[in-house]
Amino acid sequence: MNYNYSHTISICIKVITYNKKIINLCGKENTMINISMNTKPPTSLGGKKVTPQPEVIEEVVEEEPQLTAYQRKAQERLESMQQSQQRRTSIQQEQANSVKLQRGQKTNLTQGQVALTHLAIGLGWDSEHVDYDLDASVFGLGADELILGEEWFIFYGQPESPDGCIRYGGDNVTGDGEGDDEVIEIELAGIDDDIQKLVVTITLTTPGVSLSDIENSYMRIVNADTHKEVFKFELGQVGDVRSLVVAEIYRYKGQWRVNPVGQGYDKELADFCQIYGIELED
Repeated sequence: MNYNYSHTISICIKVITYNKKIINLCGKENTMINISMNTKPPTSLGGKKVTPQPEVIEEVVEEEPQLTAYQRKAQERLESMQQSQQRRTSIQQEQANSVKLQRGQKTNLTQGQVALTHLAIGLGWDSEHVDYDLDASVFGLGADELILGEEWFIFYGQPESPDGCIRYGGDNVTGDGEGDDEVIEIELAGIDDDIQKLVVTITLTTPGVSLSDIENSYMRIVNADTHKEVFKFELGQVGDVRSLVVAEIYRYKGQWRVNPVGQGYDKELADFCQIYGIELED
């Protein structure tokens, strides 16, 4: 039996639809060609009713090329480098807009354009030759310049104040890596009314070295809500000492202010505890 309605398009055509589309598998791979068909499918053959077959469309999907293990590692390294560069660029932009504090330059934190109530104090340093373990601490003092209670000594062994408004972020024991080595988060608005001053210190625990051997040491104050750097204090050379009073954050006429101290001492953490009135067990 010979059917006159058939049209030969090409021996390369795999699927023909009666009305709209064909898929060409002879040309470029995965190329879809639209063709307008003028011939309608027959409704009868030899007096018998023919039901048109449903339109068949075969979709050819390109598969992504499979990467070798070496290519995947190279791609991951590249993405990591790009992310690090983006972080460095972001930090540099923030630092360009922050206020550089000098030793003894007392500044209001909770009034004016700054109005910081939720802040983070970041401490950082570098060394090319020796791993340094510096511990950050905060002493919460009352009006008599003594610790309000042992629970107001915030450090790696007691990382949070009684009111939860001062939080120690963890101990970096080497100083390696980008960014801040130690972070202390403070919510000024919620601190106990009896606390008049917060003393921020760092002490060196690595034996046989001093703070004069470290480089690029700093303290910076960051808006903890926006993560933007607001103030930065370059510590510079502090001498052949083992500890440092970095800054004091204190109340003055109902406002919180910061005093960048940057004073070095040849003392250990236990010595600071005794100075501020903490009794240590023998």
